[in-house]
Amino acid sequence: MKKTATQLKLVLVALFAVLSITESWSQVTIDAQIRPRAEFRNGFKTLSGEEIDPAFAISQRTRLTVGYTTDKIIMKIAMQDVRVWGDRAQASMNDGASTMVNEAWAQILFNQNFSLKLGRQALSYDDERILGGLDWAQQGRWHDAMVFMYNKNDFTIHVGGAFNQQKEVLEGTYYDPAFNNYKNMQYTWMSKKIAGVDVSALVMNTGFQYSDDTPLASDTTINYLQTMGINLKKNTADWGIFGSIYHQTGKNKANQNVNAWLASVNAYYKPTNKLKFGVGTDYVTGQDMNAQGDKTVSTFDPLYGTHHKFYGFMDYFYVGSPHQNVGLWDKYISVDYKVNSKWNVALKAHHFNSAADIYARTEGGSFAAEIEDSYLGTELDFTFGYKYNEYISLVGGYSQMFASSSMEVLKGGSSTTGNNWAWLMLNINPRIFTSKK
Repeated sequence: MKKTATQLKLVLVALFAVLSITESWSQVTIDAQIRPRAEFRNGFKTLSGEEIDPAFAISQRTRLTVGYTTDKIIMKIAMQDVRVWGDRAQASMNDGASTMVNEAWAQILFNQNFSLKLGRQALSYDDERILGGLDWAQQGRWHDAMVFMYNKNDFTIHVGGAFNQQKEVLEGTYYDPAFNNYKNMQYTWMSKKIAGVDVSALVMNTGFQYSDDTPLASDTTINYLQTMGINLKKNTADWGIFGSIYHQTGKNKANQNVNAWLASVNAYYKPTNKLKFGVGTDYVTGQDMNAQGDKTVSTFDPLYGTHHKFYGFMDYFYVGSPHQNVGLWDKYISVDYKVNSKWNVALKAHHFNSAADIYARTEGGSFAAEIEDSYLGTELDFTFGYKYNEYISLVGGYSQMFASSSMEVLKGGSSTTGNNWAWLMLNINPRIFTSKK
């Protein structure tokens, strides 16, 4: 696997070097990244317990990115290896399937305003609430998609789509739901500045393969979920405000009708160049625990956003963690301080409530009659960053979750054992080659 990946990298470098000679003007860039991250997990994503030992591991992203630019085309190919230190024997003949293509796309420039981008790419829009690159995850997130792009003055529109198939077939278009991905997707994103305010809108249609019984290759039933929203942003030198509202309708992966909402607003104020205060709230609708089998649900799915940046760094909500689909009301305040040109620190506090009713289970397995308190807990996230030079930085943090008994109902575990998480990440990301234009 490693030998094959190395050979592919050499071929790509040679190809781009030849292209840079044959074009009227062109530029080749090569970027490398080594990003190890150590994590201490004691109640990360879910509550710990008295008989559960903390976890510690070091993961690493290794990435090589080749870019090629001319006045007619832009290309980018990124190979990466993501692994945990020690996940393979030192002299193993099989290094596993941790090496993968993170990006492989070409953008055809028809003119200065209109282009087509196709291939494996990150789709990242606005604050990454619905579509995000998920750079925090070592593997990142990508889409095999095609996007038409138009930009003129202060107006931009992207129209994109994707169709997924798990392998080449001779008949049928069945896509196994176990892939946890859409079968097909179409979206339109528009952005324009109006009276000094950045206004953007997203309309997205996602189709999920569905089968009532054992999945069959001939079963082509697809449920379509529509997500639509608008974002407003206003920034000045001293303050800024950002607001979003999204609505979901159609059918979800479980074949239920959906009528759900997400609303968010946040603001910041910078009294000095070094100090920034922030405040905000997010409300994501959910379904009462005793009504989640209903044919119509109000559980909002934030789909392919970068959820880690929104709902607390300990990832209790929406990061592979549906918390019983009861939604979330998150209120938060933050302070960021730039110590000097190299150091910065930040502290953020979250106050979590469920958006729908929580019911405990009785010994018989049915729901209790009493509704639990909607308060889920408070999370404190401390982070710091140190910039050693232009391509080496060190970042880390410590988080503490002060959970309630209602969180125990959703997650299990214990709210009194002390749930915390610490991490330290070194990012080495130099540009190792740039050709002359």
